[in-house]
Amino acid sequence: MRQVRTFVAWQVTRAAAGRPHFRVIERREDGLPVGHCGLKRVDDWPFAQSTLESESELEIGYMLDPDWWGHGYATEAAGSALADGFKNFGRERLLARANAENTASIAVMLRCGMTFEAEQLEDGKRLVQYQITRRPWQAGSAAP
Repeated sequence: MRQVRTFVAWQVTRAAAGRPHFRVIERREDGLPVGHCGLKRVDDWPFAQSTLESESELEIGYMLDPDWWGHGYATEAAGSALADGFKNFGRERLLARANAENTASIAVMLRCGMTFEAEQLEDGKRLVQYQITRRPWQAGSAAP
């Protein structure tokens, strides 16, 4: 439980400082927490070959309680994280990655308009990376 408190406190601090962070995913009808989603820097993993001059690229991430898989929460939250990255953090490109076998997570990326970019073996696991740039995101969303 201490690790959860530490993670939440860290995210609150990051949000207050205007930095990329994760948020709780809640059901609209009753506010029940079903997971979390947000943005994080990617400079601590192997795909990180930033195209931005002085800042690390951002990755969207999401995790849901398995009881709530298949209800659209991850797709809606990931879409919100993409909007945050493009509108509030001014990024031109956002990334997401998953284990290659995690077809549900990859489906979320595809529904958000992301395209496959790379596959890599890391710690014995096949990881895939997907990306989307501002222009395709704007074309596929209600973004101004």
